[in-house]
Amino acid sequence: MKLHVIALAAVAAFAGSAQAAKPTALQAAAAPFQLNIHGSSALQKLVEGMISQNCDVPADFAIWRSAKQTWFGSTTADTADGASANIYSCVMKVGNDFGATYDNQLVTVYKREAGGSSQGVYPVAKRAAVAANNQKSMLFSGCDATADTQAGGTYGLCTGESTALPDMGISDQEPAVYSTAINRASAFPATLIVNEATEFEGGAAVPFAQAVMGLVVNDKLYADLQADQGTSGVPSVSSVGFANLWGGSYNPAFGWSPLCKDPYNCTALTLANTNINLAVRAIGSGTRAAAGLFFNNTPSGKVSKQWATGSTSNTFSGAVTGGRSIFNASSGGNVVGALDTCGDGTAASPRYCIGILGRETDLTGKKVKFVNVDNSAPDTAKIGGYGIVYEATYQISSAAPAAAKALGAAFGTAAAKPVNINQAFNGLGVLALPGACGATFPYAGVEAIVCSRVTRNGSSNNTLSIVK
Repeated sequence: MKLHVIALAAVAAFAGSAQAAKPTALQAAAAPFQLNIHGSSALQKLVEGMISQNCDVPADFAIWRSAKQTWFGSTTADTADGASANIYSCVMKVGNDFGATYDNQLVTVYKREAGGSSQGVYPVAKRAAVAANNQKSMLFSGCDATADTQAGGTYGLCTGESTALPDMGISDQEPAVYSTAINRASAFPATLIVNEATEFEGGAAVPFAQAVMGLVVNDKLYADLQADQGTSGVPSVSSVGFANLWGGSYNPAFGWSPLCKDPYNCTALTLANTNINLAVRAIGSGTRAAAGLFFNNTPSGKVSKQWATGSTSNTFSGAVTGGRSIFNASSGGNVVGALDTCGDGTAASPRYCIGILGRETDLTGKKVKFVNVDNSAPDTAKIGGYGIVYEATYQISSAAPAAAKALGAAFGTAAAKPVNINQAFNGLGVLALPGACGATFPYAGVEAIVCSRVTRNGSSNNTLSIVK
């Protein structure tokens, strides 16, 4: 108790200082304003950007990331730092986007990525009803020395897990999408039915942005698709082809023929009969839900077609037998890691790999690239030129502490602003909803970069409509 009082006193002095430094782990853990967010890994950059761009001194923005270990009951170790969880802390600047309440105040935000969007739905609504291992967040324990001495651009690594109740969740689609059998993670029993009216603050989830998803391939497949399609530009994969590659009724006799420009001559191409290796998100992920909605028309169609089951091992094959292996990754970072090591086309590593990720993913330095879908580029999504676009929502637990509810609501409102979406994503992958943008068209400035002209009007079952 004495240590807790001392910590709070230290935080009060720290936050009130005009020369506040980077907070230590002890100070961040005792911050007067704290928010625990679970859910969408595709929107991790938005959370990180929202905190960093509102810091009093940008250089004093502190980050702790999950180490490369097996987190939260997963069966596979992370392939990248921060793939499962991140913690952010700093003193807010005067005039920050969250409101005057947070001026010169130390704020700490915990963000769980592992498990994806469904973790931003069920544990938020059913805080005490789901198993403890489905609610874990990263804890300030097992952290390396850089956690308290980090210089600009570096971060601390932590290994500690705590059973923590999320105050807020974010998901790539509205909560109802995750109640269907095709998207319900096995951790959440079918008996758990989310009641938005009573379990979410304000009575409902709130749409606040649009998440754009895309297909990615390793460098070897990218180069051979270019050759097959006779282009030096970005090659394309057909939505029908991808749906069949991942579908439950895949026929190995056809190999990669759905991706060949001329399937009748595919046997003469290097694509023919090579094993199909997919690195995809596990059930419960918003990225996976988007793939089902767009490529399989599920659960919006009459028949819910589940994707072919896979393993939790990212061991891929380079055989030419037309077989298939599927890696169900717990996070987007692990999809990138798996495809990056899939194969570079050398004699020792001839494998082809394909997967789906949020378009916001930074692939710099990776042997992974985005491709077009049905000859449409992901970056044309905001004008209605590309279809894998769904509306992200945030939801705040009605049982969260009052201070966390207030910070969550302020965070959600600020996250919807075009200027903040642009600062977090530099115009890639996440769009501002038309209603958050000016009435005048064409857009100008930041709005021209991130404002969408299309909407699903809050339901993923709706087709995209151009509204501006």
